[in-house]
Amino acid sequence: MIRGVIYAMGLVWVIGLSISQPAVGQAELVPIQCNETLTESASCPGPFVICDRQYVMEVPEGATKLVIDLRPPSGVNGDWDLDLFVNRGEPVDQNRLDETVIAFADEIGPDTITVSGGNLAAGTYYIAIGNPNESPQPYELTVTLDPCRKCSQEQEHLAQNAIQLEPGRVQTGSVEAVTAGTSSLAERQYAIEITKDTKALAIALRSESGGNIDLHLQRDCALAASSREVVADFSLVSPTGFEFMLIKGAQLKIGTYYLAVENRENIDQQFSIAAAAIPLLSGPFRANSSADGRVEFQGQGLLDFLERLLQTEGGTLALTQYVLEVESGVKAINIDIEGSGSLNVHIRFEKPVEIEDGRVIADVSSLGLSGVKSVRLGGALLRPGKYFVAIEGLAAEAQDFIISFTFERDGTTATVTKRYVNPPPAKGRPQIQIQP
Repeated sequence: MIRGVIYAMGLVWVIGLSISQPAVGQAELVPIQCNETLTESASCPGPFVICDRQYVMEVPEGATKLVIDLRPPSGVNGDWDLDLFVNRGEPVDQNRLDETVIAFADEIGPDTITVSGGNLAAGTYYIAIGNPNESPQPYELTVTLDPCRKCSQEQEHLAQNAIQLEPGRVQTGSVEAVTAGTSSLAERQYAIEITKDTKALAIALRSESGGNIDLHLQRDCALAASSREVVADFSLVSPTGFEFMLIKGAQLKIGTYYLAVENRENIDQQFSIAAAAIPLLSGPFRANSSADGRVEFQGQGLLDFLERLLQTEGGTLALTQYVLEVESGVKAINIDIEGSGSLNVHIRFEKPVEIEDGRVIADVSSLGLSGVKSVRLGGALLRPGKYFVAIEGLAAEAQDFIISFTFERDGTTATVTKRYVNPPPAKGRPQIQIQP
């Protein structure tokens, strides 16, 4: 049993005698794919033991960044502490930590390791979990590789020219007519980013010319067409001029998704396309943000197809959530809302605010029929990390509001103010419409 571990000067030194750790050859090696999240429990007892199970990932030539994130699963409260180790070429060996670890993180709470630039070489990477506790602890492990797959030069060129989809905003385009024996993709494709906080991806495509039009989707690489067909991760090929796609759960992975529109008619067609990754996050805002900052956005409102994903028991959750990055030394945060109608404010630590069967899942909520709310987090309610703030609209009309975040530390304050202006809603539909 290891009696203690010291991490210093970028190296890991082990103190203690009579280490009863299995030989590294006996470690259970579990393959993990890029942009995959696993939820498991550290089965090894502590304290300060490298768990038998290690995760293996192949990093190809051309990869630019590897991010490994270790954190407690949703719903785990109280003190949580596991350590994260990474090596290349061979598994992490507890008897030779100074030789078999290229990076480690041992913070109390979530750990993240990023390997990029000249430090990221092609090869086999091994990820190990260290347990400094007396009992097992559950964890979520997420590995993100950029790019997740090797793209061809043609795909890289198409990706560089892709149009970034603004969440919830309709964009228009055109696609040329089909010629004999070939497929016809729109000249430019579209891209949207999916992060580890994204719960669902919604996409709608409609032909404005009334003809048959298809939608193709692929992660990490733009879509390249052969002379006769398009090869994609997902395709919607119904014989109409409208396509709608909703991806969530295990099918939704971290990374960049590329969308291509294909014409199935012998005439040129105009189309409209819209997409949104939910939740959409704004920030992070930090204590050193410029005082009295203000950014104004003109909104175009939520699309109808998003309403099913944002509907609550009392109204509609805003598409945008705000990320507050709380650093050590911050004494308090004030969150102030001034709106034109009835608003609720929901706050959650380390996880975005969610909806389950209409119920809003949050740690702290300020509820009521007023459009003016003020919430102060301090003392036992405030700790370093990320806080997610979501606004819920309760009225039957769109609501304008201003939201301000004030950080207090060591007698100083810094305020970030954001103003949203929204158009009238669909008649009789309770919603709050926000468009960054």
